Amino acid sequence: MKTMSGKKVLAALLFALALPASLTITADAAPLVPAAAPLAPVGGHLLPPVPLPVAHAAPGAAASPAAQVPTVEGTWSTRAREREGGQRIQLSLEIDRARGNWNMGFGVEPGELEGLSFDQASGTVADARFTMVRDAGTIAFEGAIRDGRGAGTFAFTPNASWIQAMDDLGYDDLSDEQVFTAAVHDITTSFVQDLRQLGYTDLPTGDLFSFAIHGVTPEMIRELNGLGYRDIPARQLVALRIHGASPEWIREVRAAMGG
Repeated sequence: MKTMSGKKVLAALLFALALPASLTITADAAPLVPAAAPLAPVGGHLLPPVPLPVAHAAPGAAASPAAQVPTVEGTWSTRAREREGGQRIQLSLEIDRARGNWNMGFGVEPGELEGLSFDQASGTVADARFTMVRDAGTIAFEGAIRDGRGAGTFAFTPNASWIQAMDDLGYDDLSDEQVFTAAVHDITTSFVQDLRQLGYTDLPTGDLFSFAIHGVTPEMIRELNGLGYRDIPARQLVALRIHGASPEWIREVRAAMGG
């Protein structure tokens, strides 16, 4: 079988993913240069799906002990699922705002919810009280569960230390809802620092949130670097992740092409 260079393999990869044709590919390290136009909608959603900013506290107020009060409140629902992949709790959150409802649904491991076991989530609990503790803050849930389906209200209390640490890293304009979203997707300061060590310094807030939402991790970037693909722009990393182009998949493509 005729072998292909890394440049041609990546060209075939981008063609298979139907990414913008205006990307340019250079040899060897093959950094990708993003097209001027924004990414096309994927699955009916434009990227990045980051909540719109809302009014935030005055500078310095986030680090004050007085800031340790709920800043975001809403409703929740759960459904326990047990499949071949293991036990998961599907959690949905909704915030009723004047400019429209905001909602988010995602799966969590039972251990991520303190005070709620999988048996409880899949059964009946008249007075359900549990929390999700993240670096960015804590979400406290109250409600009831019946036959594996739960519902109630939640209140999010931000972590002032995390807000100050993010401020020190250059993210000093995060809205209350963005801090809440960071908690939901477990954006940690070490995550930001690891990305910086890989060359992603001064990453815009929207790109940072897209990384966390779509699963672009420092480990993924290191593997791509090891395959010879460096300095890939943030938006293209997100696109690769959305389309399932993992480092393992790229290795399979190379092997199939004899590269």
